[in-house]
Amino acid sequence: AAAAAAAAAAVSAASSGATPVNLDPKANHDLKTSASASQEAITRTMNASLSEATDRLADLNVGFVEQQEGLYDQITLEYPTSIGKAVSKKERDELGQHQSTLVYGEISFNSFGIAFEKIKSKYGLPGVGHSGEEGVMQKPGGLFYDIGSGTGKPAVAA
Repeated sequence: AAAAAAAAAAVSAASSGATPVNLDPKANHDLKTSASASQEAITRTMNASLSEATDRLADLNVGFVEQQEGLYDQITLEYPTSIGKAVSKKERDELGQHQSTLVYGEISFNSFGIAFEKIKSKYGLPGVGHSGEEGVMQKPGGLFYDIGSGTGKPAVAA
């Protein structure tokens, strides 16, 4: 327990920029072993997650999403996220709404496009669930509603 406490103190001191605590050799070894095991576990988890994500994307038309992203970027070039954040903050300030839970954020086009492709190719096929005989999002057109869309980028992306 003493070695663990000393190790924790050393990690805390090192991360805060303070002078590290001198550890006895066993505590130093335990700290290195623990850090190495943690790093290996993180690497295994990330590799598994990446492999799983790649498998899930295999059935989607990701190429279409990537192709459309260029067009989206051209259309939204003059409306960077910073504009949406500034307008949102100004309105919150004017309304006296300073809660930390009120924030402005934007989803990436790629994430948005992949979500739409998944809906279209998995859940929107004709006869699947409540998609009806024609399916959902199986042909161009339709309606998209985004309540509180900030600068309107989701409507452009849809």
